[in-house]
Amino acid sequence: MMEDRVKTQLQTAVGLFVSLLGSGLLLLVKENLPGWFFITFLTILCSVFFVVLVRFALGDLLKGLFAWAQKWFKHRKEEKLVKAWVENWKEMTEIVKEVLGVNGEPSEVQEKRFYGLHSWFNSNRVRVIRLWRIFQKVRTEDAYASEYEVYGSYSLGTLREIFGSHSEDPFSWFYAPMSIKLLKKELESKHWNDSDIRLALDKLGERGEEFLQWARYERG
Repeated sequence: MMEDRVKTQLQTAVGLFVSLLGSGLLLLVKENLPGWFFITFLTILCSVFFVVLVRFALGDLLKGLFAWAQKWFKHRKEEKLVKAWVENWKEMTEIVKEVLGVNGEPSEVQEKRFYGLHSWFNSNRVRVIRLWRIFQKVRTEDAYASEYEVYGSYSLGTLREIFGSHSEDPFSWFYAPMSIKLLKKELESKHWNDSDIRLALDKLGERGEEFLQWARYERG
């Protein structure tokens, strides 16, 4: 990369030198040259000088603009993905809350909705969690401290288990099962209060909104 840049700069310098030297020599002997030849040759030299100068002056600028545009489009694409993740999480939260504390099996409609979200989250997990790891690293200590204060106000460690044992992807605690029926059984086996589960879903939603704000405004 560095060698190519040095090579380009040398070519630019040689081009400028040759065009300037040619222009100087042409001016010295113009009295002995036909008018049309002088004008034509001077036009060619001026064109070469202009092209080389533009390449020298704008080359790095254009490369910088191109790199910035690539980064901008990449970030907008990632922001769109994170937004979809957050929106789908809202729907997942609704479905889980619908079956909490309800006797009987989940409906067929609930199962289809859940499975569609389960498939979407798994299909996009790798790309989103790569961004999630970066987001987790840049979160402020105050943000974590405020969450710990909330954890302490509840008797069960529902939040600690979900955010702790699944820290890389706490959302997966809910979307990983193949069906809402399996998830419901898993939740019942934990003997957690419905209020604690609802709190966990809401806190994940809040963290998701914070994740989206980071992807939209704060990502470097």
